[in-house]
Amino acid sequence: SDLELLQTQKLREVNAHLLQALSEKEVLLRQKDLLMQEVNHRVQNSLQLVNAMLTLQAQEAGDAGLRAQFDLASDRIMAIAMVHRRLWQADHIQSVDFTFYMQELRDGLIETWGPEWRGQVTVHGQPFLVPTDIAVVLALVVIELLMNAVKYAYGGRPGPIEVRIEKTPPGLRVIVKDQGVGMAAGSPAQGLGSRLTRGVIDQLDGELKVDSSAQGTSIALSVPLAASPPGELQ
Repeated sequence: SDLELLQTQKLREVNAHLLQALSEKEVLLRQKDLLMQEVNHRVQNSLQLVNAMLTLQAQEAGDAGLRAQFDLASDRIMAIAMVHRRLWQADHIQSVDFTFYMQELRDGLIETWGPEWRGQVTVHGQPFLVPTDIAVVLALVVIELLMNAVKYAYGGRPGPIEVRIEKTPPGLRVIVKDQGVGMAAGSPAQGLGSRLTRGVIDQLDGELKVDSSAQGTSIALSVPLAASPPGELQ
């Protein structure tokens, strides 16, 4: 009938419009993907350039304390670059697997510390997604704690350091533990006393507990998480 023919024609027109819209959407998605790749490469290149400049400054610094500060700044830049790479590869850009992130960060730090540190720093914990903004600042605190342990626990020599990540009812706990000489009264402990560490802990409404003895030092950083991020691993 004429009505059926009209309906069939309209259906074909609708299908044609849908196919055209889908085709245009695919083109836009490909363009967006290419743009994001370009942005990603530019960010990575910029971070690598900053890191190279800091490394050069560290090598040229005559004062050991100043050189250590440049090295620490370089480690912080590396942490940011690493989470950026993880975000680019991850399904959920709003969150990152903090345990895996810490393992990758550990590997990067050991590359700068030297081969004698291989196998000395262990990271334990179940897969645990953490909001990206919290993961980045937490990583900076963990770097401070690790650098502190590297400098003081074994007199600058390699020794075992354990990083343990635990899920707690209010959020997350990160424990950095060594088997070194412990903190002497009045010891510098720059990582614990730095403005960065105090500021980050306050920002995250977190808590830092230190247990130190002749058998070693254990530092526990507890941070509440308001809600589970999207797609949290169980």
